[in-house]
Amino acid sequence: MNWTPPPANVAWCMAGIILLLAAASAAVALLTRRQPQKDHTELTQRVRSWWVIVALVLGVLLISRGLAIFFFAFISYLALKEYLSLIPTRRADRRVMFWAYLAIPVQYWWIHIEWYGMFIIFIPVYMFLL
Repeated sequence: MNWTPPPANVAWCMAGIILLLAAASAAVALLTRRQPQKDHTELTQRVRSWWVIVALVLGVLLISRGLAIFFFAFISYLALKEYLSLIPTRRADRRVMFWAYLAIPVQYWWIHIEWYGMFIIFIPVYMFLL
């Protein structure tokens, strides 16, 4: 597997995100130092969790394209699962939920084979017709 560096615009975007997080970390450190009597634990934990999220996403994007596609498909699955756990569902909705779950790997397969026309119309057209 040959590693290729990301395009310049992607590298600039990654650098910008890291700089924003570094600025947020510095702001939290400064806020904690200026107001030691207040509890800034939640803010500190939020910034740390964003560091973890950004590190995971950037790491996956830098490793390989196939792994990035799998990672985002998995995140899409988890997001759909979370959404469906929040809304009220009936027994009659199970068939629709099955097709929704099945659409995720198919949708990301279109991305993997670079058939962007099908990727764009698959869910709004074909899944609606189904």
